[in-house]
Amino acid sequence: MATDVVESALSYAPRAEAQVAMLFTDIEGSTVLLQHLGEGFDALLLRHHTLLREAIAKCGGTEVSSVGDAFFATFRTTADAVEAALDGQRLLQAENWPDEIMVRVRMGVHFGGTRLVGDDLTGIDVHRAARIANAARGGQLILSRDAVDTLDNKSLAAGVTVRALGRHRLKDLRFPETLFDIVAPGLMAVFGPVRSLSEQPTNLVMAAHPLVGREADLEHIETLLEDPSRRVITLTGTGGVGKSSLARAAAEAAMPRFHDGVFLVDLGGLNDIELVFPTVALTLGVHDFPGRPVLEDIAASIGTGEQLLVLDTFEHLVDASADLTTLTEACPNLRLIVTSRAALGLRTEATHEVAPLALPDADGTLEEIKANASVQVYVDRVHEFDPDFVLTPETAPTVARICIRLEGVPLAIELGAARAKTLGPQRLLDRLTERLGVLKGGRRDAASRHKTLTAAIDWSDDLLTEEQRAVFQSLSVFRGGFGIEDAEEVLDGIHTQDVDVLDAIESLLDKSLLLRRSENGEPRFGMYDMIREYARDALDKTGKRAAVRDAHLAQFVRVSETCGAQALLAAQRASVTQLESEADNIRAALDWALETRNLADMSRIVYALHWYWISQAQFTEALTWVQKSTALADALGQDDVWTARLREAACSVCMGAGDYLGGLPHGEASKRIYDALGDADGAARIDLTRSICATVAGQIEDPSPVLMASIERFRGVDNYSTALGLILLGEGARMAEMLEPAEGCYREALDLFALDNNTYWPGHLKQNIAHFRLKDKNWVEAAELLADAYDQAEDYDFPMISNLCVAGFAGVALYQGDAQKAALILGAVALNLEKIGVVFEPTDKADIDSYAEGARAVLGEAAYAIAAAEGAARPWSEVRALARACADV
Repeated sequence: MATDVVESALSYAPRAEAQVAMLFTDIEGSTVLLQHLGEGFDALLLRHHTLLREAIAKCGGTEVSSVGDAFFATFRTTADAVEAALDGQRLLQAENWPDEIMVRVRMGVHFGGTRLVGDDLTGIDVHRAARIANAARGGQLILSRDAVDTLDNKSLAAGVTVRALGRHRLKDLRFPETLFDIVAPGLMAVFGPVRSLSEQPTNLVMAAHPLVGREADLEHIETLLEDPSRRVITLTGTGGVGKSSLARAAAEAAMPRFHDGVFLVDLGGLNDIELVFPTVALTLGVHDFPGRPVLEDIAASIGTGEQLLVLDTFEHLVDASADLTTLTEACPNLRLIVTSRAALGLRTEATHEVAPLALPDADGTLEEIKANASVQVYVDRVHEFDPDFVLTPETAPTVARICIRLEGVPLAIELGAARAKTLGPQRLLDRLTERLGVLKGGRRDAASRHKTLTAAIDWSDDLLTEEQRAVFQSLSVFRGGFGIEDAEEVLDGIHTQDVDVLDAIESLLDKSLLLRRSENGEPRFGMYDMIREYARDALDKTGKRAAVRDAHLAQFVRVSETCGAQALLAAQRASVTQLESEADNIRAALDWALETRNLADMSRIVYALHWYWISQAQFTEALTWVQKSTALADALGQDDVWTARLREAACSVCMGAGDYLGGLPHGEASKRIYDALGDADGAARIDLTRSICATVAGQIEDPSPVLMASIERFRGVDNYSTALGLILLGEGARMAEMLEPAEGCYREALDLFALDNNTYWPGHLKQNIAHFRLKDKNWVEAAELLADAYDQAEDYDFPMISNLCVAGFAGVALYQGDAQKAALILGAVALNLEKIGVVFEPTDKADIDSYAEGARAVLGEAAYAIAAAEGAARPWSEVRALARACADV
């Protein structure tokens, strides 16, 4: 129930974010208690509320809300929240409950940012806090890493300790959570496993409505999935017929046989086939490493795994169809379900046409009409606003005729049912007959159904005021959905000041012209594809398309710059989550900037996001936009500050992708423009990456003079640029075997990154220093450094740092005297690197190769090969856990 508090009705007047400790609680098994106690449950609930409120108030907490048996309270510090939670558990445990039952309450504490929206607190951290509480067992208090990091030994009472529970995937959260619980004297200390997601990966969510009338379709799709010769199953049919809903239901039904994951990839927001597989990779959590096509990264990640992908809305991307065959040939146990208005024409494809729902017999019995799928869809939608509606002998034939008029097309039926709020069945049928005409039998083909659906959308559109219609049309520029704040920002100034965007959106929801879902605890809206096409065409006819798309571009420049600035910092989770949610909108903004030759805004987005793309290993995405934007810059011949920054970003992306020679021209161009503009800071900043590219390309021998000049310019002014320069200087010293100066650079950079709460670079640097400690035979400190780096990399999803740390732990194992474990880890690392198609940097590789040589010297070549092969055969997750355990010895 705790999540219900977060996902309750919201108003939309956001204010400044505040950092607080959040406590969520609810009673475990409250439904069972209600059934057992009956009316006596009310007294129990009242006493439960009294005890928790006493504990919250005693520790200075603020009760935000209570829904049913769930509480949400905030505190100034994590220590206060923990003290209140423990006090509450003690009070609950000491209470003499009726029938000698025990009231066990699940609790969770998280520290993070909240936004006041109307009278409610919201934000991704509130959603995280609710999910963390949901992971607890009755009587247990679970804390997030962010909460634990704000505690110290003095914050806890005597005898109270923090216990690590490991990492867990929680529902709806992008990143795995590192969880802890509290062990306190006198309270329960033994609990069942954390209530996290199953081991089977999936991003499927529960459908908003039950699927009816598709039993035969599901059986046929199940049969096709069992046929090994049919690797791609394409669901075809006209718009609005329910292809996406059927694909989701088929995927959910097939989950038991696809042990390695079932994923839905929404491609409706794309218009560039080059971004199809980067979108698949983003959905699967596959990192797009430089040096080979992202399709190969996906194939390597899936391998022989039993996995099912649903590629939803593919008809406008058919030029990418051949690559689907490439993927399925590389992954023998992979199956694809694709939704498209037409077949793809692949050799291993099976097509299944999704027909409209069966039509009722208006002259049938009441029970026969009730059993019809089209009628069931109609009644289900009407129940959303009229729960008491029932079919009667008088109304059933009329409802049947409504479904017949709408030809059994689910979306048309949904739009028609939305009118039932103001029209009774007979009046609704009369209006439909006037608008659609009397159907005269004959073949109902796709063209007639398309006309029926269009007429149904027309009818819903007719209900809108001019202001609401303007909002409806303008919202069609969003891709992949939108939030209220973005919608208000885009529409502000486009339409008259009398337009209330929130009221308009509520009206569009009422008429089924918009969809609503919850994402990260906040409402997000979208349109069915057919409705978006309708609205977009209408917007084009108004002549306002350019103005609305300009406003959309301006908003996602702001989103990119705000989130991009946080992508490597402590707020990274929220920022990365938002950027991933808005990927299609950002692409749409870049497309429009390219179409209108708006180089400045295109450059602002690329510059804002280039380190986000690098850190998340989205190199195909990054290089796609770098190539398009720099080509536009070449065509326009502009030499302004944003062109210089664009070239600076391009140089960094190429360097991150290992293409130093390709990055050098961008670096030189950026330097030239900065110099011409008299921008000394910009020139010093590009000198950092430009000099490294020039060194690797063999154009200069020693970049240190240039690096030191940039470092001195930024010291005390720009922590990040100073630290980046120190890293590059340290790498040069490390390559020259000057380890003491290199470590000095790394440690100074670490201090600077700590000031900015940077989460990306410290992991790199700590694992570098760990290699130095191993050279000193100080494996204890090396293990501590690697553990810190590994944990942070896992928390923030930096896979290359994780890989480096796992390999580094092989060195720790060797110095601990366990050459067998070292060989096993290194064998697994070698296979994993081969699968993802990357190699370590030369300095890291040299150190890791030395651990392999040491293990070979102890074991002998044959025994080493056997141990390495054993490691390669083990699951990667098991090897990672084995490596991380080296720090616990």
